Amino acid sequence: MPRQVDHDARRSEVAEVACALIASEGVEATTVRRVAEAAQCSTTIVSHYFANKHQLLLFAYRAAAVSTQALVNSVVEKDPADLQGCLEALLPLDKTRLRNWQVWFAFWGMVIGDAEFAREHRYYFRHAVTLTVSVMKTKWGAQVFGGGDGCENEARRLFALVSGLAAQTVFDPKAVSSQAMRDIIATEIRRMTPSH
Repeated sequence: MPRQVDHDARRSEVAEVACALIASEGVEATTVRRVAEAAQCSTTIVSHYFANKHQLLLFAYRAAAVSTQALVNSVVEKDPADLQGCLEALLPLDKTRLRNWQVWFAFWGMVIGDAEFAREHRYYFRHAVTLTVSVMKTKWGAQVFGGGDGCENEARRLFALVSGLAAQTVFDPKAVSSQAMRDIIATEIRRMTPSH
């Protein structure tokens, strides 16, 4: 009797290999052939799950984003007002989160010329801002920073801070330590905490 194959799991395994290659070698080097070699399978198997390189890259991009989302969701499920924890879940504080940021930055060039990647990028960026707004409102009340645009602008500013710290870490690993990133976020949260 032939062995049952979990196709979703296999597709995810291939995407994980692609993410690792993108993080270490870049988007251009991540070909179907290179992914097959790294996954120790044939190009036929990779092609079975992904019609072309573009589809493989898009799936890998989504996999990295979903991985980060799961970390943030885990924090919010435990404490919907944990702004520090929520922002730390986004920071490249371990190998997985660093890899996710490496993948994220590797695709920035593609976002400019590829409508599908641009749409994905906008979706995940907006989701991060919306979630941050929700956590801020739970922490400080619905009218924090005047509600509406004021709160959303603060959430965008926080995400810009997180992205900037991530960029420094990805492009210069010794630029800022994990503890320094945590401290910067904590200082910013204290600075912006509304006085009642």
